[in-house]
Amino acid sequence: MPGQFKLISIFIFGLIIASILWEISLDFVADKPVPDAIFSSSIIDLKEEILIKNKNQKKIVVLGGSNVAFGIDSIKIEKEFGLKAINFGCMAGIGPEILLSKIKQHMTSGDIVFFCWEYGLYRFKRTESNFTYLNLIFGPCGEQRNSFPIFDQIKLSLTYPTSRIRTSVAVAYNPFVSPHIFRCSWDFDEYGNVRSIQEQKVREKELVNSPLSALMTELTITDDVKEILTEFVHSSRNNNIKVLSTWPNTFFNPKYINNKVVEENYITIKNFWQNLDVPMIGMPQDSMLTAEFFHDTYYHLNSKGVETRTKKLIENLKPQMINNSN
Repeated sequence: MPGQFKLISIFIFGLIIASILWEISLDFVADKPVPDAIFSSSIIDLKEEILIKNKNQKKIVVLGGSNVAFGIDSIKIEKEFGLKAINFGCMAGIGPEILLSKIKQHMTSGDIVFFCWEYGLYRFKRTESNFTYLNLIFGPCGEQRNSFPIFDQIKLSLTYPTSRIRTSVAVAYNPFVSPHIFRCSWDFDEYGNVRSIQEQKVREKELVNSPLSALMTELTITDDVKEILTEFVHSSRNNNIKVLSTWPNTFFNPKYINNKVVEENYITIKNFWQNLDVPMIGMPQDSMLTAEFFHDTYYHLNSKGVETRTKKLIENLKPQMINNSN
């Protein structure tokens, strides 16, 4: 028995030491982001700067991942409605909580937040293991992780791979390469729209063979998403900020036609926003386009696609904007 007790004590002591060393390692690399985090945070920073410049203007902020960045021309929205329009499309892998925390502090009474959420974002969990998200919350967006429930923080700490710590150190102390070279090089205009992508690269066959798994499998909106969006909507409403939602632009895949799972997923999403008393603008098919309008993935439109998608979105928005002005 004394021998067993000694082994157990050694094991517990070792576990405590290992946990302390791991936390020290995570703290050490918090300001030494890996290339992926540098890329993602540079997009967020640029979009946030645009918001800060326009904080005191009445505005509409179109919010989502890269389907917004590569799919909507906010200049055309501004010209149509006479309201400053900002494209706050980043990357879906960033997750909703980081994006909402960034825009919340820069919205004022009379503003409009327009969700154009990728289908996969409804499945988001705070303890996600996708690297884009992990690299941000253990790097430039570490303050977000500190606000999570303690068990989520512990689980995330155990999820973060040691290889990322090695990469952080290697990038930070490489005397031949500046971390700034990993910043996003997409050409954004002063409204947050991507202007560097023009042509079609992806083939129709590629798009047909890669339907969205987030649409093709049964959707259950996670408790984390419900909590995050419910809190945001209620907070916005209390501050006289209107919230709208719509469907993300994506490829019109024939595999979605007469698909019961896909149709039920549409209903799930629509009911979610209706329960929050948030108007859902348009129909899912309004934002689906054929292959000729895409650049390189099922979410990224080329210039012709952006023009077509934005025109349809404006038509769908008109009734709501007329009501908003009355």
